[in-house]
Amino acid sequence: MASGDDKTEAPTPKRKREGRKEGQIPKTPELGIWVQVMVASIAFPLVAGRAHGELLGVSRDIRAISAEPDPEVAIGILGKGFGLVLTTVIPLAVVLLLVGIVSLVSQTGFVLATKAAKPSFKKLNPITGIKRMLQPQGLWQGAKALIKVAVLTAASWQPVLGITEAVLESGDASIVGIASQVGAASVSLARTVAAVGLALALADYGIQRWQVGKQLKMSKKDIREEHRSAEGDPHVKGQIRRRQQDMTRNRMLAGVADASVVIVNPTHIAVALRYEAGTGAPKVVAKGRGHIADRIRAEAAEHFVPIVRDVPLARTLEKACRVDQTIPPDLYEAVARLLAFVMQVGRRAALLGGVLDNPHATPQLAAASADQ
Repeated sequence: MASGDDKTEAPTPKRKREGRKEGQIPKTPELGIWVQVMVASIAFPLVAGRAHGELLGVSRDIRAISAEPDPEVAIGILGKGFGLVLTTVIPLAVVLLLVGIVSLVSQTGFVLATKAAKPSFKKLNPITGIKRMLQPQGLWQGAKALIKVAVLTAASWQPVLGITEAVLESGDASIVGIASQVGAASVSLARTVAAVGLALALADYGIQRWQVGKQLKMSKKDIREEHRSAEGDPHVKGQIRRRQQDMTRNRMLAGVADASVVIVNPTHIAVALRYEAGTGAPKVVAKGRGHIADRIRAEAAEHFVPIVRDVPLARTLEKACRVDQTIPPDLYEAVARLLAFVMQVGRRAALLGGVLDNPHATPQLAAASADQ
């Protein structure tokens, strides 16, 4: 039975990013090398065929100037030969460079392994290096290198023998013919070796992916800790939430000073309304139960806002409305009667303190609040 610490889970995106920073990326440099060899074996005959005619022209010019030496003509021939080298070699070199870059990026992507690039004295310690070589990973790397050498040697042995026999059997053949035959055989050999090398590099890349994936695997405990870290400390989150609630509550209580009336029931519910003529229906600026209701009553008393006891209306408004929301149309009539009462006597009574009873409490609301 697997325990919570067994590394059986696929790595998360965050773990993969951390692994890339540490240099845990599946890659094999040989893939790019063998692709370059294959491209070179294909491109070289094309480049050589293009340059062959121009080289013959340069050689004829050299023979001509040998018969009649002329410094200016010699410099011209030298420049022509140098230009031929540049136009032949540089494009091929650029193509091979681009092939190497594309091969590397296709394996690793654009990544800068900052942790792996940091200098470490452990890497320079020969004892540590020997221990690393004797570990299973080091032994596998050595065995892998021997396998590659053996396979490449076997693949190239017959072609090399064929080239050697062709040279030995050439007899009195011309040097140009021998060179042409050897060149064609060498290109064929390069393609064969490159194909075998590519196959080995792809197999090595597959093994590297499997090994890195195994190294990056996580346990269920690791995943839980990562999620907990991403979500944040519950204690800190609770403190932040409480602060946000306190800030919201303080903003709400600040609006009580401008309220037109505070309706209570009679102590454990309080709803503050503000009404301004010509601005639409009255709006709930504060509401609450228990301790919040006590604070709303205290703010109202401090700023001489009338406090009216109307149990059914207080309960209905507290349930039906949110803060900063206008009252629903079915309460217009009840609230209008209460505001009319407040405008008549409420402000004077507020200056004297105390709680007023609303003489216009709506019976229907009373019945509804009793049902609740």
